[in-house]
Amino acid sequence: MGGVSACYAFINNDYSWVSRSGSVITVLGLLLTIKHSIFSESRDIHSVVREKNHYAVFAPDRDSDVYKDQTTHAKKIIKDEYLGFFITIIGTIIWGYGDLVGQVIT
Repeated sequence: MGGVSACYAFINNDYSWVSRSGSVITVLGLLLTIKHSIFSESRDIHSVVREKNHYAVFAPDRDSDVYKDQTTHAKKIIKDEYLGFFITIIGTIIWGYGDLVGQVIT
């Protein structure tokens, strides 16, 4: 998205499109950050408790396969949240200052 907007901005000398792409990047980062909480299949606490592999419901033995599965799942969630947070920050910076790219280039 950012690349297409940057190319369009460069060809047409309209750098407001760089800022516009920042808003889309920000939304994508936000969605990545919250996908395991708000968009989870669990809508209430009882559903969370019933979920078989929810990473925070119980603590099995460290040597068990359940523990390894939960650890893998938790690492994926943490990775998605950090990546989404980083993308949100980058998107916000582009959104706020993307139009200044044209002033730097020209």
